[in-house]
Amino acid sequence: MAINWRTMALSALFASDWGGAWAHGQGLPVSDPREILASDPAAFIQLLDDFRPSPVTSEMKQMVLKSLPLELKGRAVNASNRAKLEGLNPVLRAFQRDAVYEIRVIQGPWATIEIDGRAVLLISEGALGALEADQLRAAVAHEAAHEYVWDEWQRADKRDDWKRLRRLELVCDAIAIVILQQLGLKASSLIQGFEKLTYRNLQWLGSPPNPSRHPTLAERRKFAREVAAWMTGLSRKGAHLRLQPTAVRRDDQPPRLKHSR
Repeated sequence: MAINWRTMALSALFASDWGGAWAHGQGLPVSDPREILASDPAAFIQLLDDFRPSPVTSEMKQMVLKSLPLELKGRAVNASNRAKLEGLNPVLRAFQRDAVYEIRVIQGPWATIEIDGRAVLLISEGALGALEADQLRAAVAHEAAHEYVWDEWQRADKRDDWKRLRRLELVCDAIAIVILQQLGLKASSLIQGFEKLTYRNLQWLGSPPNPSRHPTLAERRKFAREVAAWMTGLSRKGAHLRLQPTAVRRDDQPPRLKHSR
């Protein structure tokens, strides 16, 4: 969530009669990066299946689309960039959002990628031009991962809890890395993409957007290395897991993660 264009407008929309469980992400019972690393990776992957957020309804999607300001209505793209966008399909399918997200390329030289209303994937021209296809896939995996912590992120954002927001960003990094590895894609592309997006925004904006709400690149590099090492536990067990469609768990008491030894 790089630049929050429409927090007030969407908050009003969700507070209307259309509000309900479908307007929010199903909360993941683990939302701290250190707790993830202390867990068993196979158990965490199962949690991602069990707590996959329900998608927004088609009615809500149409409301979000109609509420987009003119500058976010979308731009035409050339063949090269169109191929990059088509390359997002494996990641979107892994999150079961290939039939949910409307992809819009928006005008602007700055680099940002954001999920609007859990229905529209906004990619700035600056981000689309700056990133290679694998880096774009990784960045979108991070943004889609925000649905797992959507409500908690919104609460932390409203109270300006920057420390919590930074931790949640790392949780999304971890989810993205897990998904990318499960798809056989390069997890290292995530940090490479962040580096390019940061450099682009330094060029055009003078600083990264909302730097206090995001981990530093050094923090993200360190955490990504830790997640990659943690994921080797799957290889040692000979496990090869794929995210499969499952019903969203709605138990009153969420399961605890099994911790590694």
